Amino acid sequence: MAEFMEYRKKVMSVLLPAMLMTVVATTLSSISVGSCAYATMESSYMTDKGLGVEVYRDIGLWGYAGYSDLDSAKTDTSECYEYPDGVHIDGDWEAARVTGGLAETSIAIIFCSLLLWSCCNAFTSLTMSGILAFFSFFTIIFQGCTFLFLKSDLCSTSGDFQAIFETDVAGEIKDCELSWGGKTSIAATVFWFVSFALSANAFRYIGTLERPVDIIVVSAEPLIATDEVAAV
Repeated sequence: MAEFMEYRKKVMSVLLPAMLMTVVATTLSSISVGSCAYATMESSYMTDKGLGVEVYRDIGLWGYAGYSDLDSAKTDTSECYEYPDGVHIDGDWEAARVTGGLAETSIAIIFCSLLLWSCCNAFTSLTMSGILAFFSFFTIIFQGCTFLFLKSDLCSTSGDFQAIFETDVAGEIKDCELSWGGKTSIAATVFWFVSFALSANAFRYIGTLERPVDIIVVSAEPLIATDEVAAV
């Protein structure tokens, strides 16, 4: 038992920091992908008096924040609205959405694995660190690819202003810059890189440890089980 506890102590000393970074990165990723303020769109439109007005609106991969400067029912700036069906989603925008979804899928796999490892001893600590490193690496790529959103038609002059905002007012989309959601995505990518580095180091370190002899647990209930082997 003493050998087992010492082994677990060494394992957790390298795995725990990676797990903490993973939790932080997961939170940041979920916020950025689901945000309606991934970027701020710069646009302009003509008023009834023929005056050009420059306006800025927060937009996200899946929806956009309300606005109050046009004649529209979507004026609650604290709400997130879905894009109208008539809005064209080009390749860059679709790629950003897909990779954002893949990032969330990788995160789900990581946490399911952590649950199975910590609660059910489904696999060894070496395998767990390998899973963490593997999926953290791919999540870095997926999270980084969400920045393709800034190259989409939605953030260029080819974007359809009237279709996006469901208005008859003539307007023009000029450019986009990162909003707090996009900046959160940068932070998430950095934390995923740190998580990958720590989990890769944990995988290397745990591989060098000598595993203690499997512990035999004799059950006091012979009708349930005779003995069990606890995975390390």
